[in-house]
Amino acid sequence: MSLKTLSMLSILLQLTLLSLCVLSLFVRESKTSLTLLVVGICSSRLGLWVFDMSVTQLMQELVPEEIRGVMGSMQHSLNKTFELLSYLAGIVYSDVEQFHVLIYIGYGAVAVAAIIQACGVYFNVRVPHS
Repeated sequence: MSLKTLSMLSILLQLTLLSLCVLSLFVRESKTSLTLLVVGICSSRLGLWVFDMSVTQLMQELVPEEIRGVMGSMQHSLNKTFELLSYLAGIVYSDVEQFHVLIYIGYGAVAVAAIIQACGVYFNVRVPHS
């Protein structure tokens, strides 16, 4: 299995497992809903971990050595920016009654990441260098 395929499968695994969190919003029994939420969050970490490792490896293989540091720095700063945005969303939607909004935002963010990854995989995007 290629790294591109692995990265695509892992982000889809994460998205699929996060679907349990979205499903938990529609279950009326609180114990079942809580179980779906916790299982969805914890198990989706496997997909996140594999995705992170495969993307890091892809960057090391596909990005020219001369600009690898710049690309890594940009990736790190973008990661931290989106992490900060997730904290801000938690502050804005801090009421218990608004928790569903955070679940939708997180699920949407992973869905957008999967689409971006699919574009990179299927359109064979490479980083140009001079």
